[in-house]
Amino acid sequence: MENNKDLQKQRASEAFVNSFREEYPDFAEHFKKFWSRKRDERVFSYKYMEFIRIAMGLLQDCDSCVKTHLISALENGATKQEIFEVISITVSMSGKSINKNIKFLLKTLEEYEKNQ
Repeated sequence: MENNKDLQKQRASEAFVNSFREEYPDFAEHFKKFWSRKRDERVFSYKYMEFIRIAMGLLQDCDSCVKTHLISALENGATKQEIFEVISITVSMSGKSINKNIKFLLKTLEEYEKNQ
């Protein structure tokens, strides 16, 4: 049995798809399949998906998101230079101060490296 949060996500996803179905059917079909595809069936590699998630976490001021996706990116082969590139792109496009979030990410990266 699905929990309430999963049901809410499913309904929100269906509503999103339906809002695009008529005007943009290709996108609607792609998004509909997005959640059900296996990791190796995605358009982007998992590492690159994590880069996007890191950027979104920084912009959404979500420390737990940043930490989770940073560690996952590193465990999936991301390098320190790639993480720095993600930060640089995010800062250049954000138009707002996300210094606190970046400091948290860099501290998390340092802790991760010490434990390896």
